[in-house]
Amino acid sequence: MMKRTIAKQTSCDISMTIRVSIVVALAIQCLSVFAAPEQQYAAILEQAVSSFDENYQQSWAYTEESTRAGVTRTGRFDPSLPLKDRWQLLSIDGRPPAKKEISKYLKEKKKRAEEARDEGQGPDSLLAPETLELIEETDDYWLFNFLPTSTGDRAEMMEYLDGKLRITKKGTTIEYIDIRSKRAFKPRFGVRIKELVSYFEFRRAAVEGPMVPSAMEFRIHMKALGLINVNEQVKIQYSDYEYVGEKSIRL
Repeated sequence: MMKRTIAKQTSCDISMTIRVSIVVALAIQCLSVFAAPEQQYAAILEQAVSSFDENYQQSWAYTEESTRAGVTRTGRFDPSLPLKDRWQLLSIDGRPPAKKEISKYLKEKKKRAEEARDEGQGPDSLLAPETLELIEETDDYWLFNFLPTSTGDRAEMMEYLDGKLRITKKGTTIEYIDIRSKRAFKPRFGVRIKELVSYFEFRRAAVEGPMVPSAMEFRIHMKALGLINVNEQVKIQYSDYEYVGEKSIRL
């Protein structure tokens, strides 16, 4: 009788242990499914950013077509060439450039390269991951709002801007980042910005290549000291990516 009682008790204990284990396993699974939205969004962003190569300019040559003030300049960048020859101005509005135009272009590119050394190069350098907020989801993409972030003089303007980020579900890659002013604002004394837009698109450099920039637009309309009126717009297209990593020159 005692043996039957012990056996029955042992069986009940085992059954209870199994049920508890199942409940715990289900609870853990539910916790992972219903994790804080911020954690889920940050994980999606991390995966999307991982497909972007911040050092793509060390391994990929590409063509850049920029339009500003109605003038279109087409240039080619190739990191496999010596430093002074990496940028080549191919044409201006479809015609061969003059020597002065080439000199000006190369000075601009040198200055931009120096400025870029102190800036983040990846898409994640433009936003604070913890501020991601899902505003739309379809079978093809997630669309997020976010708080833009920056450094230096531009940091003080971030509170006046809104950001949107679209991530494709196929491959989990960033499709575009759109940052623009909510309304007219005064970031500092004597300066009033009526409109500010920074827009970036991304694509794969090749079928199996990393994500790289494919287009960007920068637009600003501002007035300084009530006298100086600035209305600038720059549009850039990036194309014809070619991998030259094996022969690129490291400096």
